[in-house]
Amino acid sequence: MPTGYTAAITEGEGVTLRQFMLKCVRAMGVCIELRDAPWDAPIPKGTEPSSSEIRHEGSIVRVTAEIEKLEALTDTECDAQAEEDYREALISHEKRMEEGRLQKARYEAMLAQVEAWVPPTPDHENYKKFMIDQIQESVRFDCAWLDDPSRRLPPVREEGESWRELRLEAARDNLTYHQKGLAKARENQAANNAWLTALWASLPLPQPYDQIAYVTRDEGDAFSAFASDGTFVCKVPESTATRWPETASNGA
Repeated sequence: MPTGYTAAITEGEGVTLRQFMLKCVRAMGVCIELRDAPWDAPIPKGTEPSSSEIRHEGSIVRVTAEIEKLEALTDTECDAQAEEDYREALISHEKRMEEGRLQKARYEAMLAQVEAWVPPTPDHENYKKFMIDQIQESVRFDCAWLDDPSRRLPPVREEGESWRELRLEAARDNLTYHQKGLAKARENQAANNAWLTALWASLPLPQPYDQIAYVTRDEGDAFSAFASDGTFVCKVPESTATRWPETASNGA
């Protein structure tokens, strides 16, 4: 059965090897973004910076600015910021505790109702068990931390310099992560571009270029291309003419 890649082989006059190769390349990782694109979408000669590369570049700029800002703070400013963060963390902790208790209470209220429900027939027993299991599993997943004293501890107020050092350490680790990620993304892009360059160089030439045996230079940057028997084929630009041997004149 023909696939999306092979269907054109048996349709109409079929396809050339070059056309088939350019269709199949979209299934390769280097052209992953074209996998769901229309069949006539052009295949690139090289890749653009990936979303990963752009993300890492932006993060490096942001984190570098964050580090510079932290390093520039005075001790007084650090202490004031530590106090502000502590107050925000305390409010967030209290809110999380209240939401957790409310969520657990709702689960328990529904569980009590399900347990009190009497199945109308023995065939409904598994149905009741399923409802109970669902609630109990949700309680274990969502509310277990409420029974763990170590996870219910309120935030601790940090001193100014300690506050700065902890955030500098985290920011520097973050910067290193994004620097390594950017280097890897650029390495992948270089490898993808090399792969595409090699592919384009290996593709069979399209008509009428497949008939060219040699070229001669015209005025300026243009070249005339000829078949092996001296028949004129077409004009080609200098960038393309380097594929074939150049002679001083037709037939020389």
